[in-house]
Amino acid sequence: MKNLLYKELKLSMGPQAVVFYFFSIISMLIPNYPRYIAFFYCTMGALMIFINSSNNNDFLFTATLPIKKKDVVKARFLFIALYEFSSLLFSIPPALLTNYITGGVNPSQGINASVAFYGIVLFISGVTNFVMLSLCFRKAVSKYILEFLIVFTIYMTLFGLAEVPVWQGTEAGKFITSLEKGMLLKQLPLLGIGLAVWLAGFFASFPIAVRKFEKVDL
Repeated sequence: MKNLLYKELKLSMGPQAVVFYFFSIISMLIPNYPRYIAFFYCTMGALMIFINSSNNNDFLFTATLPIKKKDVVKARFLFIALYEFSSLLFSIPPALLTNYITGGVNPSQGINASVAFYGIVLFISGVTNFVMLSLCFRKAVSKYILEFLIVFTIYMTLFGLAEVPVWQGTEAGKFITSLEKGMLLKQLPLLGIGLAVWLAGFFASFPIAVRKFEKVDL
């Protein structure tokens, strides 16, 4: 599996995915920048991994190796999980720095980088990952235009729904965007739920992706 992950890095991790990866981290330093958009870059980066893989005929190359198709899917899943989760972890220091300097973003600009925010981001990513990973193994070569449109629509819809309480200044909105220490501790269950949904997105889509990829004629 280590060799397959190395192959993913060499054949699938194109410059676009790298740029999106760092955008998702660096944008947390921008005051009043919509926080959910920062992690939309990461979602797009994950999709770019598939696009770059297709451009490099990665799946066709992998078919020549003495490995099972299931292992190919597993390696891609692990690589995307590492890509997303490491981006999230590395975004925390700049988010903390921005929170410390500015005291938080203007509510009209959306949620702060709170504990609840990271839980909601994981929740949204879990849903979009389930859809994306369930769709992207249908073909060995594709431009993934339909997948992009579907993932974009889902992410933006969930992003909008999550921001509405903050924009409207409801009690729920004030709770999830609060940076007070006491509130941050109370937000931990939301982080746990988000992490569970993020993991579930991978586990639930894996058998679907394997089943579809087994039918692909390489």
